Amino acid sequence: MALSARIKAGVSQVASGPAAAIITGDRSSLTRAQLQDLRRSNLAHLLAISGLHVALLTGLVFGFFRRLCLLNTNAFLHFNAKKIAAGFAILIGFYYVMISGAAVSTQRAFIMVSIVMLGVFFDRRALSLHSVALAALVILAWRPEDVSSAGFQMSFAATIALVTVFQRIPTLPGFSRWRRMPVISLVLSSLVAGLATAPFSAAHFNQVSHYGLLANILSLPVMGFLVAPSAVLAMMLMPFGAEAVGLWGWILAFVGFWLWRIFSRSQQAR
Repeated sequence: MALSARIKAGVSQVASGPAAAIITGDRSSLTRAQLQDLRRSNLAHLLAISGLHVALLTGLVFGFFRRLCLLNTNAFLHFNAKKIAAGFAILIGFYYVMISGAAVSTQRAFIMVSIVMLGVFFDRRALSLHSVALAALVILAWRPEDVSSAGFQMSFAATIALVTVFQRIPTLPGFSRWRRMPVISLVLSSLVAGLATAPFSAAHFNQVSHYGLLANILSLPVMGFLVAPSAVLAMMLMPFGAEAVGLWGWILAFVGFWLWRIFSRSQQAR
């Protein structure tokens, strides 16, 4: 709660509720209107700390520590930077699970991410339905009553559907051309997850989103490229009392960086 209070103090009143919910899992400052809008647009999953949040966090941490290790040539010659980064990703992911309240969807995501990172240690690809099943077994062995909760059902329905579909895609003709267009993956993942969770949303909340696909296509890039990195930077700077730089200043730096890249590419094209 102390962490949540510092986050709320660093942003505007309107954004304080969503910011605290995304970073710490504290939804006490969300208004009823905000929750209703998120449910109607099928964006409530952005505030429910689950696979999206854990994957973005561990992915950012993994990439950061891997590049940090590669800066030291001597360390690169004696240690495997990828495996060191995977270890840090698991540790920080576990810390995130603990401060966010360890909901069912968060536990499932952390178990699956840990399996993927352990696959890095053994040089094997670990993202499959086996890891989904293992996550379900661990959670149900600990708290079997969670099988009837909306979080368990919707989380596993979306994950099973996504893993199944994206395991089949490489066998389709023209896959090498599709993989170069991230928009297709974004549209497909939003469509698959939306269809998989729609029956459970109707059963638990008596409503079905009518424009969830469009809302997710517009919001997920912002979440991945702007919100998550800003949150990580704010947490890194918080011990120094400079979390406002991550919550506000980094946004300007991000926009400026991409404007510079667009400009430089246009100059090269000329």
